[in-house]
Amino acid sequence: MKKRRPIRLTPADAEAVLAALPLVVEFEADNARQQTIHESLAFSQKLVRSDFRFTLDEQRVIAAAVFAAQQFLSGHLNGFFPDIQPEELADLRKYFFTYNRLAASCSDWL
Repeated sequence: MKKRRPIRLTPADAEAVLAALPLVVEFEADNARQQTIHESLAFSQKLVRSDFRFTLDEQRVIAAAVFAAQQFLSGHLNGFFPDIQPEELADLRKYFFTYNRLAASCSDWL
């Protein structure tokens, strides 16, 4: 198995991830435990506090959020997020280039 590099975020990257986390919660997880992790990270204050020590599960969720935002903004996930609000979309668009940059470093986690 390939060794995964830890995801490293800057405070600016954390803002982009926070904007993308609601996209992850929209997907149904494989099991209840994983869904709980998705929801708890999505609504936690960990990124807001710049606490960048992530568990393996949290890194997977971050990678999924980055990838979902990047693919959605690139037009590859049209129809997957019908309930996205205009202000949420505007937030995501602010970080388009950040998602593209982070997608490469997060690809090991998908």
